[in-house]
Amino acid sequence: MREIKFRQPIFDGNGDFKKFHYWGLIGDEFISLYSMRYPNQEFTGLQDKNSNDVYEGDVCKVIHNEGISWEKTYTDIGVVEFSRASFGVKCLSKQNRLAKDESKRYFFLSFHKDKSFEVIGNIYQTPELLK
Repeated sequence: MREIKFRQPIFDGNGDFKKFHYWGLIGDEFISLYSMRYPNQEFTGLQDKNSNDVYEGDVCKVIHNEGISWEKTYTDIGVVEFSRASFGVKCLSKQNRLAKDESKRYFFLSFHKDKSFEVIGNIYQTPELLK
């Protein structure tokens, strides 16, 4: 069973990102929510290829194949989100040749258990990765 935990971005008085507050049932301890006014990002239950916990809002690099063969691979960058009843990466780059329609440029993390994804930032600390 995966840990049920969340993180909340905390902002200073100017609205700039300050830090993350982690809360939930972590180990055998319950840590409470910081504030109701900040959004919550859920832990996916997965780790990337570097053993980093993966949360909603993380920016990931995903290595994938085209079709059924792994002879040729592509790299996409996207944001982790909960959609279609599962956690996945909605790709921002135009690398995915199989899905020209942006709404189909989505990789389910549960299918990438071979650690072919890597957290490279998040939407608060590294927003420049979203461009």
